[in-house]
Amino acid sequence: MNSVQLREYGYTPEWSAYRALQNPDDNVDVDGGPATTRGVIAQELETVFPEHVGTISQDPAGLGLTDFRQVDKQGLVLDLIGALQAQSERFSVDVDDASKTGDIAVTSATAGSQFTSTGDAGDSGAVFISTGDAVNGNSGSLSLAAGPASLATGKGGDVTIASGTGAAGGDVLISVADAVMDSAPTLKLHGGGASAASASGGDVQILSGSSVADQGGIVQMNAGPGGTAGGSVRISSGASDTATGTATLVSSDSSGVSGALSLGSGDGSSGSETRVSSLEHQH
Repeated sequence: MNSVQLREYGYTPEWSAYRALQNPDDNVDVDGGPATTRGVIAQELETVFPEHVGTISQDPAGLGLTDFRQVDKQGLVLDLIGALQAQSERFSVDVDDASKTGDIAVTSATAGSQFTSTGDAGDSGAVFISTGDAVNGNSGSLSLAAGPASLATGKGGDVTIASGTGAAGGDVLISVADAVMDSAPTLKLHGGGASAASASGGDVQILSGSSVADQGGIVQMNAGPGGTAGGSVRISSGASDTATGTATLVSSDSSGVSGALSLGSGDGSSGSETRVSSLEHQH
């Protein structure tokens, strides 16, 4: 349907008179030019939907027209209905009700459904959301956010990013782009702030997956390699005017053997120290 060109055109007085569209003398717009309408050109539509264009060999109006093309508008409308139904499988807007506004769904549609040409064994398509490129300036930003709620009684909406389930689940990759002329950008994970009395700031949790029959997943934190020195890894508690937070490294409990806890520096031609210390109190 995207290939169908919508055009604006006018009728000659002779054709208007033949079709009794209007009085030929009134076939002008408010500016005095020929009146126009919107529609499709049969010759253009024929390249996209030849089944919706017929040919009349005889001149229908005696105006010297040969091989006159005629559009089957009813058939075209039925295909338009089918296209809208197929689009609703990929982009849909639910109606509002008394409790909330309608949901919006964007999907690549189910493989093997009646609205796709993919067989039952085919893959579903990917969904790409991207800002445009910039030749000389900055590229646009991309924001993914839930809307704010009532400050008195509401709870802000959640944001969920999840890979698909299957015999093997998909990965989730969150990364920042490389820098060509400057230091690489920062990747930040922030818990929310709190301003009410006795309210704590939001947590940041990084959890590996569990396993029923084997070992649970590993949580790995690595700094990147460097030409002169690799990046550092720092784990620190939050600052406060009264008491800083606690930094705890501990292996989990077990009914059998608990896990080991190891702190060490890496191998090298000259070893480095491993330190565990408390900072001096500043009066």
